[in-house]
Amino acid sequence: MLTRVDPHGTVEAISPLPIAALRLAPTALLAARKFGFERIADLWPVARGPLARRLGLPAITRLDQALCSVAEPITPRHDAEMPAVDRRLLEPISTADAIEKFMADLLGGLTEQLRAKGLGARSLRLTGLRVDGSEQVVAIGTSQPTREVSHLQRLLKLHIERIDPGWGLEQFSMVAPHTEPFDAVDLGTVLTGETLVGKLHVHLVEMPAPLTKATHT
Repeated sequence: MLTRVDPHGTVEAISPLPIAALRLAPTALLAARKFGFERIADLWPVARGPLARRLGLPAITRLDQALCSVAEPITPRHDAEMPAVDRRLLEPISTADAIEKFMADLLGGLTEQLRAKGLGARSLRLTGLRVDGSEQVVAIGTSQPTREVSHLQRLLKLHIERIDPGWGLEQFSMVAPHTEPFDAVDLGTVLTGETLVGKLHVHLVEMPAPLTKATHT
C-alpha cells in the first residue's frame, strides 16, 4: 500500500514505523534492540555522532534517505537472463588502481557468460556499493557488440575518475543491459582481403617490406 505524505510531514509519518523499516543490516538491528530503540521516533533525540557509533554510519544515511535529504539511487531490476556478475570484497577499496584491478576480474566473469551465450555487449553498467550504503554507477556503450576484455576495460577506465569511493567500496556488480548476437567475421570477406573495423571497410594489401612504426608529433 502506498501513502502520500506531505513534504513537511515526513518526520511525523515515519516516526511510528519500526526500526526495521530503515532497512538496516542485521547487526545494526541487534544493536538497536540492545540500546532500546524500537521505533524510528526513538532515534530523533539521539545526536548523530553517538547514533553512528551505536548503529553504524549506514543508519544515518538511511535516516537521511527516509527524510529525502540524501538521494537514494534506484537500481533497476535485471532480467534473469541478463549477463551479470557480482563480487563482494573482504575489505573496502578506494584507490583507482584497486578499482581497475577489480574491474578486470568482473569483466573476465562477464565475458565468459557472453561467450557461453554467443553474445556481445553493446552496453555495460558498473555499480559500486560504498560502506555508507550509497552507490556509484558508471555506464558505457559500444558501436558494435563485443566481449573483448581489454577493449571494454579501456572504455570503463575512462570513467574511473567519476567514481567517488567515499570511505571505501565494499561490493561491485556489473551487468550487460544491452547485448546482441556476436557474429564472427564473415570468412568470405577475409578470403577476399576485406574485414570490418568498427563501421569502416578496410582493404588488406600485401606489403613488400616490413612496416616500421611511424612517430607522430
